[in-house]
Amino acid sequence: ALYQTGRITQDAIHAMLCEMYLWKQDYQKCIDYADMIIAAKQQDASDKEGTLMSDMNSYFDGYPLIREWTNEADRYGNSYNEIFGTGNSDESIFELTYMRNDNMLANSAVSTYYGNPDNGVFYNRVQPSDYIGLDVSNNVFKFFRNTLDARGHWSFNALTTTSTSSMIGKYVMSTSIWEVSSSTVKRYLTSTWSKDKNHANWIIYRLTDIMLMKAEALVQMAADDSDAKLEEAFNLVNVVNRRNIMKEADKITANDQLKFADYNTKDKMEELVMEERHRELLFEGKRWFDLVRRSLRDGNTQYLRTQLGNKGLKNAGIVSSKLTRMEAIFWPYNLDELKVNHNLTQNPAFGSGENSSYENTATNQ
Repeated sequence: ALYQTGRITQDAIHAMLCEMYLWKQDYQKCIDYADMIIAAKQQDASDKEGTLMSDMNSYFDGYPLIREWTNEADRYGNSYNEIFGTGNSDESIFELTYMRNDNMLANSAVSTYYGNPDNGVFYNRVQPSDYIGLDVSNNVFKFFRNTLDARGHWSFNALTTTSTSSMIGKYVMSTSIWEVSSSTVKRYLTSTWSKDKNHANWIIYRLTDIMLMKAEALVQMAADDSDAKLEEAFNLVNVVNRRNIMKEADKITANDQLKFADYNTKDKMEELVMEERHRELLFEGKRWFDLVRRSLRDGNTQYLRTQLGNKGLKNAGIVSSKLTRMEAIFWPYNLDELKVNHNLTQNPAFGSGENSSYENTATNQ
């Protein structure tokens, strides 16, 4: 797997093209490249046979995903750790690989910003926003919908129902295992990468990302609320969401799953895709770009500003005001670049750029 996911392969190129065409709003080509990747992963599963092939057919509607739940001792096992802990999983398409050797280069950026044990104290520079990570009982599973959603447990570290803050766990925990009952989850073993020795791979593309890109493209291609493409998009989202429920497939109830009737309009389905990408790809560096892409499609930043408002930022009104202008969602050119290349024109949201000024002469509301 290392040689397939740690290098640029045909699937990696197809993933880049899939995303590029999504940004270019050439939705059919986005879907075409997504289908190429899905077909390649299905063929890989078929070639390997065994558990992956069996799960693809019996659990995941033909998509070769890794089962998040194992029934070994009625515990949630290591399958999710294969994606973010051990890395180079069957779902992966392209990732930056860090060797499991303390003498080799470590993922120091994640160790510093997401967190690490430092002299017995967990040290980190960034924390999740309160609306997704403040408190398990009131917040995090409102975001994830289901208390048995594995992503809620793997994405956060050291959460308790009485905590006043949370810490990022994804890419930080090397292993984490839970005891699971019909409706509750109890963590009983967690290992965290040591300071300056984080060897978690950084994932650029994986299969569920591609599936949700395809879902986004299908929604945009739908002609109206009755278009069959909406249900096709829903099925992609539902498979991604369902595979994270920490139950055996035959024990997953209708209440555990998404319902198409709740999202049977184009606007609702577009929102669902955005929400599922947020849940599935949390802390993977995708969210801001999803919001920018949505803004470009809408022709305004209203949705982006609404989502940022959920974060409860200090000076939120000032931030929202500055982001009213479309150009403000892109960085300015560095002044030195402007000096050496006179063909460049400074991003108009930042004036001349000579004094780091920001011109809030917004015309696009």
